[in-house]
Amino acid sequence: MSPPKEKILVVEDDYDALDLMAKQALAPMGYLVATATDGAAGIQRAIQLQPDLVIASLQLPGLSGKDLMVAIRSQGLDAPVIVTATHGMEAQAIAAFRLGAVDFLAKPLREAELVSAVDRALAQVRLRRERAQLADSLGQANKQLERRVKELTVLYGIGKAVTSSTDIQQLFGRLVEAALFVTEAELGYVLLVDEESGKFVMRASKNMPPSASGTRLLGGSFDDGVSSLVLKSGEPLTIAGAALGKFKIANLAQAAAVVPMKAKEKVVGVIVVANKSARPFGDRDQAMLSAVADYASIALVNARLFHELEARANSLQQAYDEIRAGEKVKTDIVQNVSHELRTPLIHARGYADLLAQSDTSRFTPEQLEAVQTITAKLDAIARLIENLTALSDTGGRPEAPETIPVTDLARQAVSRFELAAKSAGIALVSQLRADGAKVVVDVTGIARVFDEYLSNAIKFSPQGGQVTLRVRDVGDGTVEVMVADSGIGIPPDKLPRVFDRFYQVDSSTTRKFGGAGLGLSLVKQIVEAQGGKVWAESEGVPGKGSRFYFTVLKAQD
Repeated sequence: MSPPKEKILVVEDDYDALDLMAKQALAPMGYLVATATDGAAGIQRAIQLQPDLVIASLQLPGLSGKDLMVAIRSQGLDAPVIVTATHGMEAQAIAAFRLGAVDFLAKPLREAELVSAVDRALAQVRLRRERAQLADSLGQANKQLERRVKELTVLYGIGKAVTSSTDIQQLFGRLVEAALFVTEAELGYVLLVDEESGKFVMRASKNMPPSASGTRLLGGSFDDGVSSLVLKSGEPLTIAGAALGKFKIANLAQAAAVVPMKAKEKVVGVIVVANKSARPFGDRDQAMLSAVADYASIALVNARLFHELEARANSLQQAYDEIRAGEKVKTDIVQNVSHELRTPLIHARGYADLLAQSDTSRFTPEQLEAVQTITAKLDAIARLIENLTALSDTGGRPEAPETIPVTDLARQAVSRFELAAKSAGIALVSQLRADGAKVVVDVTGIARVFDEYLSNAIKFSPQGGQVTLRVRDVGDGTVEVMVADSGIGIPPDKLPRVFDRFYQVDSSTTRKFGGAGLGLSLVKQIVEAQGGKVWAESEGVPGKGSRFYFTVLKAQD
């Protein structure tokens, strides 16, 4: 059975555009398309239809497209929204993105662009739906697994108690107690087949009435009428009500369950549990009782549990694959967000620079400090956007490599940071011990690595401290670069994670020095993509600082 087609609601007062979207483009593709020509009607149709996707004009009569988005969200509908508008309404389109719009189409509409935007939006809807279904399946599997684990725990405890007992009488007593526990029965007993007479002999009992023969003398013969049926068939039996009345056990109870105890496929006894009330025993009771009767079947339960765990592992692997498939969607979102942020950020920085370059004599010290703070924060946001864009665009993949002396790269990096180091009151020292060594690298990427290391070192070093850049040929076909600071250091147990994406050593450091934890992650991707490696060393002692390393491959002579 093919899956149902998605439902699309088109809210548009331009009848030509409405006809293009609903009749010419979307309906022939098999989508279930509903339309509305104003915001109020669009809200009603959305509530009735529960669409998978909404396409709305920002120029609706009455309620605007943005009002429509707010109203739809207030009704609990989470369908993605594609907005349309004529040229000149980019500011409103950006506002719509802030409200959650997933795409924007400029009028006049082009059918190919419309179809492409719809495909992208619905791909996200399908992925979200598949994830929800997978999460539900995993939840059900977890519940089943928890039930199985609980059963296994009970059976393991019973088996351990049974196998650790050296007293045969005590063993049978524990078996009866376990049988009553797992079935919640009111009374029970163990009967063994006497090899000489072939009759059942009572070996243990619990909660039996004094009138029952065999309870006065364990080891005496006992006949309940139903156990002989199990002895002959070798199969478990549950019985209750009128059917039970035909057997002697009816004097003891109104419901019973009997399971065989086997040795080498031969029935050597039975375990019987019974209820004085009419509550019958179910399949689960019978299964649990069978496990008690033959605790060796725990091995079978373990095997079944293993298969369930394997199935769960497969489900988790599938979930992981789904998440990996969603990485492209997340990358597209990062690129779109970064693109949308750049223009307003440039404008904001321009205004901040204008303030900073104006006549500052009319500013109070607090106002001047505020302008400087705004500029610094805008720079931090710009670096964050740059790192996000670099991670999503390239994933660390190098551009066309160039052959260049590694000391040239180092000197250029030092020159870029001399002023920053001087302003911070930090001595910037270079130790270049690889004269003549050339490397084949993505120059832009490796320059970013130098910049990230030096920027961090200056940021984390106190006034009066020292930052050292060392480059040396280690003689194994690689050149090693080290940047050392004199800052607070990093606890040794945190070092393995400092290159993880979004990782911060601790929140207090983040508040004091800033940063989003992306720079070192980008460093790792860039260096490893070019055959190098990165690592860090620190004793975690303030003043001794940290040392960050990376290697690059030397050019072949």
